[in-house]
Amino acid sequence: MSARYSKFLPGIVFLCDMLLLNIALYNSHIITLFSLRPENTPAFIFIVNISWMLVALVTKSYEVKRPLLLKDNINRFLLTLIYHLVLVLGIIFFLQINITSRSEVMISYSLFFLFIIIQRSALFFFLDHIRKKGYNHRKIIIIGDGDIAARLVDSFSQHPEYGYDLIDFVSENDINKAQVDTLAERLLVESPDEVFICYKNIDEELLNSLIEFGNVNLIKINVVSDLVLNKNYAHLLNYNNVPILQITSQPGISLKIRILKRSFDIVFSLVTLVMGAPVFMILYIVTKATSAGPALYKQQRMGRNHKPFYIYKFRSMYVDAEKFGPQLSSTHDQRITKWGRIIILPSFGMY
Repeated sequence: MSARYSKFLPGIVFLCDMLLLNIALYNSHIITLFSLRPENTPAFIFIVNISWMLVALVTKSYEVKRPLLLKDNINRFLLTLIYHLVLVLGIIFFLQINITSRSEVMISYSLFFLFIIIQRSALFFFLDHIRKKGYNHRKIIIIGDGDIAARLVDSFSQHPEYGYDLIDFVSENDINKAQVDTLAERLLVESPDEVFICYKNIDEELLNSLIEFGNVNLIKINVVSDLVLNKNYAHLLNYNNVPILQITSQPGISLKIRILKRSFDIVFSLVTLVMGAPVFMILYIVTKATSAGPALYKQQRMGRNHKPFYIYKFRSMYVDAEKFGPQLSSTHDQRITKWGRIIILPSFGMY
């Protein structure tokens, strides 16, 4: 895929998403109603498709940005999927349309999300591969400090999957000697896809001129900080047009993602408890019947921010097995009950 064809990628991804959405709708109908005919679902399919077009165009979930980060792309798509589900359910509720079952809706969205994970993974693998082979690259020009530029070039050389080719470097001395108009002419001649500005103290007039030039000529302008973050993470904030880099030792997670993750944890745990209740009851009875003592064993662990919490698991050792303090278990540990040898995983030393 050459650089000139990459502009069609968002459109292709958008159409593929629409196709996968309808495949998911059709398969969910077959699964729930055992019928190959749409019957009373055309209205639902129409609402779902029109709603997806609107939501996807707003959230731009079909865009594949550099660098390739599959997790970020999936997270953005998942939020789009949630917005879409809320919109569709809202339309059905307010218009009082009884056009499909809840199980069909849930299966449709589950299949769609699964299809997208597979599709995005394949797409990212393909883009990663061809960029390492030298295709689908963007031409870039670096302007400014030599040391910062060298770090940037080194990063691009270590990650060919970014897909950047350096065609020119304009040093600070060259900028001081040349006028802004001369620099603009130089950029027009070389016609880069992106410009990276590497300055410790950049002139405001120069920056504004380059941004305006980029907007007019469809050239993306990037400003590179002189900070070295190593393994830290940065998030850009904007305080009344003053850009601030918020730096943490761990990657930041947005509030929406945290709410979504916590909701998934709670729902998945409840479903597991309900679905697994018969098995847990059998384990409880057998554990109680095969050895004296409580069926559940409580153990303290350290959680987030060093906050202690307790975990509960089915007891596989005799009572007072750790009366002389915690000890690592072994394959032939005499503290393990006969039933415990069946339910533990010896290779991990669990009890």
